[in-house]
Amino acid sequence: VATPLTYAIVTALKRLEGVDTFDRDTNFSPLPVAPLMARLRGATR
Repeated sequence: VATPLTYAIVTALKRLEGVDTFDRDTNFSPLPVAPLMARLRGATR
C-alpha cells in the first residue's frame, strides 16, 4: 500500500535535488570472473 507513495516521494526528491547516482565502474560480483578469464586467455595485467 505504501510502495506507490514511496516511489512518488523518491522520484519527486530526485527531481528536486537533480541527483541520481549510478555505480558504473564498480564490480559488485563476489567472484573474480574477469581476472580468471584473462588468466585463462594468457593475458597479464
